[in-house]
Amino acid sequence: MPTKEQKACQRAALYLSLIFLGMCLIGLLPQESTWEQCLCDLLLSLFMLLPLLFFRQFGISLLSFPKNAWLALPLFFLLPFLSLSFAGLFGLFVPQAPAPSLPLWQALLFSALLPALVEELLFRHLLLFSFRSENGKYGGSILLSALLFSLLHANFYQMPYAFVAGLLLGAAALIGGSVLLPFVLHLWNNLLSLLLVPLVDFWVLFALLGILSLLSLSLFFLLLRKKTLSFPSVLQEAVKDKKGRKTLLATALRSPLWLCLALSLLLAVARLL
Repeated sequence: MPTKEQKACQRAALYLSLIFLGMCLIGLLPQESTWEQCLCDLLLSLFMLLPLLFFRQFGISLLSFPKNAWLALPLFFLLPFLSLSFAGLFGLFVPQAPAPSLPLWQALLFSALLPALVEELLFRHLLLFSFRSENGKYGGSILLSALLFSLLHANFYQMPYAFVAGLLLGAAALIGGSVLLPFVLHLWNNLLSLLLVPLVDFWVLFALLGILSLLSLSLFFLLLRKKTLSFPSVLQEAVKDKKGRKTLLATALRSPLWLCLALSLLLAVARLL
């Protein structure tokens, strides 16, 4: 009889494979006008949210405000700092085509709000909490959900950053026990990239976020060392969960999830061509 991890991996493999197929089909639709682009973005978002109608919920609240939200404060500086770091690195070595100019309402809706909402519901609410091991540990689930998050981007330039961001957003979900905190973090990062990056000099913003990240992380670890604060127990268990992590990753390798890896690499190569 399949274990809980095997069932979760099989469902995720089927669903993510369908998403890759949907991305390919929707990509074939005409997107010459603003309204055609909006329609394609909306169709893709709705397509990605479909499994929420069929997957059972895992006892995780969608809207409860996490009591430990302030523990994630360093992430509000660290996440956009890493985003700028990767963007600057790829900008130095990889020639980037100029992004198309979109109306502000369309950019806010389809480049900031919808990606944050859809991706957090999918990867943090649905996959992260469903991948937890039989004894309730999260060590493997945070790694696997971050890996799948990076693969779904199907872009060699974004995959490394998406994996690191997936780890941080997964930690935020475990800190609060809710999808609300990673959603706010994700939306904040998208809005910052969309609204502030074009207006402020790149290196000024990079330096400011780097300093704030360093200060907030230093204060965080200082308080942690002095026992003034402590990690939520669920995050401590996730860090210690080595056996559950190995079990889940081994299960994932034996499941059809490798098809998602193959599809992601094919899409990434196709985008390069």
